[in-house]
Amino acid sequence: MAYNKLKGRIIEKFGSVGAFVEELGITRQNFNHKIHNKNGLSQKDMIAWANVLNISAEEFGYFFYQ
Repeated sequence: MAYNKLKGRIIEKFGSVGAFVEELGITRQNFNHKIHNKNGLSQKDMIAWANVLNISAEEFGYFFYQ
């Protein structure tokens, strides 16, 4: 699954992936594994990411299930 829309939102809100992962308290490597489906995004991850990215429940599928 490609997360291009999600990455776009990250850049829009944080300016860089680095700032985003710092906010979440995860490593860039961990982010890359999740975003490229090596580890996958858990429901807990999706909720945490949606919270910091101001993604509403109505937008959830648009960003996480496309």
